[in-house]
Amino acid sequence: MHFRIAAALLCACVSGHAAAQSVWTTQYEAKPSSEAIGSQYLADLDEAGTAARQGDLVKGRQGFERIAGYCRGFARPGLRIVATQTVAQYDAFVEQHPSEDPTERIDMACPEAFKSLAFIDIEEKRPLGEALAHLEEAIAIAPEWPEAYTERGFVLGMLGRLPDALGSYQRAIDLSEAQDAPPSMKAIAYRGRGWVQVEQKDWDGARRSYHRSLELMPGHEQTLAELGYIDEHAPKAKANDH
Repeated sequence: MHFRIAAALLCACVSGHAAAQSVWTTQYEAKPSSEAIGSQYLADLDEAGTAARQGDLVKGRQGFERIAGYCRGFARPGLRIVATQTVAQYDAFVEQHPSEDPTERIDMACPEAFKSLAFIDIEEKRPLGEALAHLEEAIAIAPEWPEAYTERGFVLGMLGRLPDALGSYQRAIDLSEAQDAPPSMKAIAYRGRGWVQVEQKDWDGARRSYHRSLELMPGHEQTLAELGYIDEHAPKAKANDH
């Protein structure tokens, strides 16, 4: 792989040199809600994130695992749980995905904890399957959360499962566009899709993805570097393919 795209907070490495980036660079965006089960864990989520950002991955993992255990406890027959960022998203989900089982809204602290465990898995260089499993747990309870699909796309790509990675990034793009997510989140998903397309030698598709990412985040150095990589290698790759 010529370029390891950081999905959101993971590290990025370029062949020949490393562009290391801390896993723990942003605060959580989840907001407390009295209507969502588990909102009482938001302070714990922030505490665990602070520990991890400061390099104490053991304390961070312990905090996230405590939240994850609480969230896992809601999985039972006859009850559907879903984490959404807003009540409006919850209402729309229930309307669009009817079920005979009652549906409880759970706080975003739950999928955030699973996603954060995936970050720690990668930071500790654990098998990528562990990070993937945590991201699958995040998606299971937050099936319309774009960030989880973006992160899963990264891990699937690192595992060499490029068609699956492409599908995950595309799902992130579709959801983020439909939800009018922040431009930076959309840009990350498009950049990830471009990375996979380069690996698949879909040069035109990759260019389109990176140009769309640049529209959302003008001047982004990593994206410009990727476009430069395509300009340098695409003709050579085509020649080598014949």
